[in-house]
Amino acid sequence: MPADIIKPRTFRGLIRKAGQYGGNGWEWSGLFPLYCGAVLVVGYRWLGACWLYWRTVDELQRRSGRQARALVIVTMMLLAVLVIWTARLDAQYAQRLSNRLIWLPAAILLTAVLVSFALGFRSRRHYLPLFAALGVFILAFALMVAALFPLIVPPNLTLQKAASSPTSQIFMVVGFAVLIPVTLIYNTYGFRVFSGKVRVVHD
Repeated sequence: MPADIIKPRTFRGLIRKAGQYGGNGWEWSGLFPLYCGAVLVVGYRWLGACWLYWRTVDELQRRSGRQARALVIVTMMLLAVLVIWTARLDAQYAQRLSNRLIWLPAAILLTAVLVSFALGFRSRRHYLPLFAALGVFILAFALMVAALFPLIVPPNLTLQKAASSPTSQIFMVVGFAVLIPVTLIYNTYGFRVFSGKVRVVHD
């Protein structure tokens, strides 16, 4: 096999030739990427249930609360499998995730967030379960960054190697400079429209 062609273990069919992506575009159909997608779907359902608990009242709020408490268990189990699976993909990932400076703060933060989630249903601050669920998502993405950095296409391409040319990056920065304010204004307006509790209006 030529020295400039490396077959990584992480994503089947993804190869690197002279620092360039050489896959066939179907790497997303592997078992690991599909599992990651399934975890996100379940996690977003959990976030949706928490949001409904915050924004609704009466029976819909109670039902959303039951769903949120059930989905947190499923989400935590799926995330645990995902962390273990990620650690088994590459020795570097296992080494980083087993580092005490990474897993110990993560475990403490996760425990605090989950306790806040459980106590949120006993509080009048109905937004607490949603904020706690968002905290779990932030923590999960932080662990992913801690395990993969500086890789962007595991296990070979770093951020620097996968970066576009300076001209393309300048073009993207200009585009984002225009789109981000519009996006923020639109989302702010949307949250303003849907602020407060949603109540059933009887004729």
